[in-house]
Amino acid sequence: TTNAETNAATIVSMNARAATPGDMVKSKLDHPMGIAADPTTGRAYIANVTLDEVAVIDTATRREITRIKDIYSPSFIAIDSTRHRVYIGNADIKTKGKTNYLTVVDSRTNTIVKKITTAANSRPAVDAATGKVYAASFATGEVAVIDPDSLTIVARIQTGATPNKIAIDSKRRVAYTSNLFKKTFTVIDLKTNAVVGAIPAGVGVHTLAVDERTGTVFSTQFQSSNLTVLSVKRG
Repeated sequence: TTNAETNAATIVSMNARAATPGDMVKSKLDHPMGIAADPTTGRAYIANVTLDEVAVIDTATRREITRIKDIYSPSFIAIDSTRHRVYIGNADIKTKGKTNYLTVVDSRTNTIVKKITTAANSRPAVDAATGKVYAASFATGEVAVIDPDSLTIVARIQTGATPNKIAIDSKRRVAYTSNLFKKTFTVIDLKTNAVVGAIPAGVGVHTLAVDERTGTVFSTQFQSSNLTVLSVKRG
């Protein structure tokens, strides 16, 4: 987890019942936003918005291995372990000309492979079944579909919402966006890249995740300790 207010991050064992001081990441962080771990390498990647860098962390020691630089305002992160890729969103909300792109990093070398121009403030998620990347723009509502081989945008989905995060259910071939300002969830059919509909949440929903075993969606609520849970109807 990251904490932008305290400039800190914590890596906790899945078997732990509580975090300890030893779980704190030993690295200089400044407005850490996104964090993601590669289960095949034991490395975690932390986006430091104000430093324009991504810290690479050894999850066993919680110590920094290296830094990936030249990524303006890195935000949320998604990992494709199969293709050895790290996808890093961009949260440029300050510069006059705007610098909006999705950065692709080779996780074997920690080098930048490509910067793909996207809509402003896009946040990525990877479809485990196809390797396609879905980058949801918090600013415009557009979801860009990126081919993992050519690293080009092959489709654009208009949600008409404010997707704060996007999560993929690769088993059921659907994606969900949590729409902070609209207070809804958008459901996308991955077979057709079409919006199926919107589900009212009643509150500002922030970060979400899908349990692919059951299809259940869990979402945090903005500035709240509560979760919103969506159950998938079978049939």
